[in-house]
Amino acid sequence: MDRRPRVVLSRYLPDRLITRITNSCPWADIIAEPNAMLPPTGRVGLLYASSDRAWELDSDPELSELAWRRLLPDTDVLFDLHPSAVDLLPADGRIAFIQSLAAGAGELLHDERVHRAGIPICTARGVHDDGLADFTLAAILAHAKRLGELEQNKRRRSWVESEGRRLRGTTMLVVGLGSIGKAIARRATAFGIVVRGVQRRPRACDEVESTHSLDELDGLLGDADWVVDVLPASPDTRWIFDSERFSRFRTGAYFVNIGRGSTVDELALCRALASGVLGGAALDAYEEEPLGPSSPLWDAPNLVISPHSSALIPGSVDRIVDLFIDNLRRHHEGRPLRNLASPLGHANLSEEPSHG
Repeated sequence: MDRRPRVVLSRYLPDRLITRITNSCPWADIIAEPNAMLPPTGRVGLLYASSDRAWELDSDPELSELAWRRLLPDTDVLFDLHPSAVDLLPADGRIAFIQSLAAGAGELLHDERVHRAGIPICTARGVHDDGLADFTLAAILAHAKRLGELEQNKRRRSWVESEGRRLRGTTMLVVGLGSIGKAIARRATAFGIVVRGVQRRPRACDEVESTHSLDELDGLLGDADWVVDVLPASPDTRWIFDSERFSRFRTGAYFVNIGRGSTVDELALCRALASGVLGGAALDAYEEEPLGPSSPLWDAPNLVISPHSSALIPGSVDRIVDLFIDNLRRHHEGRPLRNLASPLGHANLSEEPSHG
């Protein structure tokens, strides 16, 4: 390349992280234009927000589109993908890669527009493992020890004894055994839980007692006390947990979804909770986000609703930026990129869902 590569940041970052990228890659032009960046919003924004100044980012779609029409023709690398840029992606394969902030980048992988542009996607695989695994075990422990009931009794000033559940000897089924699924399995094993895993291509794994194919899922559900969905978004995984599948669960089993919202039929989940087929559930992803006030999930019994934020822990964004810097250097030096995702239409159950 005769000119300096142009790297465009599509996601807001605090000044210190933009400076880190710029100083680490002096041979590249780092572009951080407000109209081309997704602003920090809600509690997620607290992880991205700058402590030394507040950015006023204009979220006007027309201004964003104008910015991207000007930037994309000379862009070589993207940090995340702005919605205004998706339809404008060049189809000549000029963009070297997109660095996703998500663990699996399912939506990007299965977006025909990204596929037509021939752009490799690098995920943030490994960054979100601890946050998601901790949330999963926290939800299971809270259910097993009836912490919600204890909190209700406290508010009522009611001294009522309750019997919790022993985790040792129970069985967990992790559906989607990538790095997140393995992190969950390690934590569960420490509590004496017997863990089985489901992968597209089953292979031996130290973190679980046994691995199985997706074709075996129905036969495994009836033996599991805890079922954890860590599946990415793909045509093959849409509503994989529907009414028929919930009917195969062991009565009173607990369900956790830290995968993608598209993998669960939410009305079927509500019915399974109301009928007692499921003893409880915890969700961190939904078909529509943010979850609207009319969603039946708000009224479902024994359901924990996390606003797609369980992966967020201090240092997450710094780790993603460090991964991005490493990939920029690798591309500059002609070395293989880290966390290169699977191609379009190839659902990989050992890959990760999109978090970030």
